[in-house]
Amino acid sequence: MAKRSVIIQHHPVETLGGNFTGILKQAGFDLHHVRVCDGAPDFAQFDAPDLSEVDLVVALGGPMSANDNYPALIQETAYLRAAATGDVGNRPVTPVVGICLGAQLLSRALGGAVAPTGGYQFGLRKIDVTDAGSSDPVFGKIEVPLVPTLHGEQFTVPAGGTLLAQGTMLRRDGGYVRFPMAFRYGLSYGFQFEPQLTWDELCVWNRELASDYELMGDRFDPREEAARNLREFTAFAPYHEAQMGRMLEALLAQAEMISPDPREVERDPASSHLLRRGRVIAHTIRPLSGRGTDIHYRMEGTRFAVTWGHTQFSITEKDIRLVLNEFFGNVGEWQQLGASMTDPPTHGMGRFVQGNIRGLTPRHASAIAAIMVNEGYLQYRGTSPIELKRV
Repeated sequence: MAKRSVIIQHHPVETLGGNFTGILKQAGFDLHHVRVCDGAPDFAQFDAPDLSEVDLVVALGGPMSANDNYPALIQETAYLRAAATGDVGNRPVTPVVGICLGAQLLSRALGGAVAPTGGYQFGLRKIDVTDAGSSDPVFGKIEVPLVPTLHGEQFTVPAGGTLLAQGTMLRRDGGYVRFPMAFRYGLSYGFQFEPQLTWDELCVWNRELASDYELMGDRFDPREEAARNLREFTAFAPYHEAQMGRMLEALLAQAEMISPDPREVERDPASSHLLRRGRVIAHTIRPLSGRGTDIHYRMEGTRFAVTWGHTQFSITEKDIRLVLNEFFGNVGEWQQLGASMTDPPTHGMGRFVQGNIRGLTPRHASAIAAIMVNEGYLQYRGTSPIELKRV
């Protein structure tokens, strides 16, 4: 029987993201979206399934305040309280993952408070993990304490909760404020950061939420902060998605919704790859030539999202099968890569990619070939020229 997760969305562009969506679907969850954002500007209704039919609740971020008296937020707060406490002990607990506004609503639901910070954060920030956070079976999966943020308010840890991490913000008046960044309450967790964020989603945020950078105050240049945020997260995204994916899976295992450590993450000391047994989360690999910029790629559903220097593109599993079956149709026969932008050979992989995968050029074939070698589809030899054959 499929498990059911309620995803509460407070803003059209603040979504669950491909990383968390893929993990939940692979774990057998049906996702039921409750789009509070569709009720703007009055937010009069919160239409969620009965908790007896729900295994997990994920409450995402949004522009409202947890202190706003919108009917939908009042109803949602009661819903989160009933989920996290088991209706105050009257039924089984339903774990809640509260993110940003969702975490603030969870804090309020459990007796905590929410207040303005006096500033605003939008970008990667270091968090200070507590001893309790480091030893927590879920939060302890975060090995690099660097997280993407987007918020101007802060929560307190409710009575009975455990502080997992703290953060610091430069306020608009020039002072600093320190506040909780994560807490645990039973099987539920509140995060004042964005564990679900992917690079693709940040690109949307930078376009649709660009004015939020102005809320940081006159000590920050909005254009510079937007560029810095995207530049830094482009490099960090593969690691962020890997460790947050491990954290989500640990949360599901703790609640006995999946088997413990179903695909333990390993680090290959020879190559700095981040691997997941049975499924790639994220990779950083070298071009087959051994020269140039590292290639970062990750699996999102049925496609590979690729970042190679300033180039970002995606290829689907269907594209990979096309290259494998059509270009490398004869097992054991060596074929030339031919990824030159100026004069690619007519019968090389570069020309095939250009002619058969829309929007790609012969140069993209270099990254695709490296990925296919790393995934075990191809072998290669040489550097000039580079030749490949199907395994």
